[in-house]
Amino acid sequence: FHQTVLRWGGDFSESSNELAIEVPISLLNVHKDESASLYSAHVTILAQIKDKSGAVLEHFSEDIARRGDLKQIDSFLADRLTLQRPYVTAPGDYVLEAAVTDLNGGKSGAQRSEFTIPDAGDGPRLSDVALVLRTAALEGAPGPSETMLYNKTRVVPNLSRQMSAGTSRISFFFCALPDARAVRSEVTLEMDV
Repeated sequence: FHQTVLRWGGDFSESSNELAIEVPISLLNVHKDESASLYSAHVTILAQIKDKSGAVLEHFSEDIARRGDLKQIDSFLADRLTLQRPYVTAPGDYVLEAAVTDLNGGKSGAQRSEFTIPDAGDGPRLSDVALVLRTAALEGAPGPSETMLYNKTRVVPNLSRQMSAGTSRISFFFCALPDARAVRSEVTLEMDV
């Protein structure tokens, strides 16, 4: 599985961030019930953010069960299950620890990665840039710390950074943050890809 913390920025005391974990369905044990013409997959994802002293600051979990018509299993196997959670923290050094369990297959995996939330600094800033996998409808109103929103939908990042052959459009998601101390004026962002 893939994991990351996307840093969206903020003021000098706090930064908005998004924990994202992506599990390729093709690597899971997907149960096929031929008599009911259904498939099913079931995973549990656990993650925690620790500071450099080892204290747990944030804890996230989700139990994800999916099933559908066996006729659509090929498109299901090409997809990914994701866990996304926004959170706010002070600049500093942190550790992300995550574990994924495939409940159908009885297998688990774990990862640990270090990351830094930088100080806001002077001048305009650009957040992390996320490759977009897709957008998904929101369930209810977005929370106050929700960061990955576009046109009333949630942006799902592509953490594997793999695209299907023949993909005609590639989208990116990021935040451009102006200099909070400067007098507001017109700002232009130019990108070369």
